[in-house]
Amino acid sequence: MLVMFAKLLGITAGLHRYLQGGRLDLGRAAQCKTAILETLTDLRTEPGAEDVFKSTGTICEEHHIQAETTKIGWFCGGVSLWGNLQSDHPR
Repeated sequence: MLVMFAKLLGITAGLHRYLQGGRLDLGRAAQCKTAILETLTDLRTEPGAEDVFKSTGTICEEHHIQAETTKIGWFCGGVSLWGNLQSDHPR
């Protein structure tokens, strides 16, 4: 779950900082929003989900946490890291 949130917050951080700044250009903000939307949409594809799965597997290995793969995603220490998002938000 933390891997997924870190990825999502990393994607939106630039727009967040821009919107909090003193000089705001609504055209540029709209372009940023469109780019973020496309990036988040790409995450909902198989390759996007696979990237999150691989990152999660690497973290589990580094910290000696037993991880197993299921039909809906990675389980790391008994917690689903992607399956709940996919099942709650079908394509």
